[in-house]
Amino acid sequence: MPSMDEILQQQVEIIDRVGWSVVHVFPAPDDPATDVAFTYTVGLTAHDYPELVLAGLAPQIAQALLNDLGRRVFDQAAQFSHGERLSDVLAGYDAIINGVHAGSL
Repeated sequence: MPSMDEILQQQVEIIDRVGWSVVHVFPAPDDPATDVAFTYTVGLTAHDYPELVLAGLAPQIAQALLNDLGRRVFDQAAQFSHGERLSDVLAGYDAIINGVHAGSL
């Protein structure tokens, strides 16, 4: 199993190569307060873009979706708005953007 330093170094290498990385957070089996897995991007804010977060999806699906959305943001400067519906993310479903700004927390 890789050390935390090795994991962080790998993440830095991915960010340098791609522009962002994707991180999964899994629920702690003994902590009911953390019963939902979530996945988020790291690295987009270094380029003045917001980070993206998905919750409640299998890691493989969440990673694929965040990489798709990350490419849109990083490569095409896509800007999403709170409440915006994206019909081209998941076949047969709309994804709805729920924006939260750090200044409003």
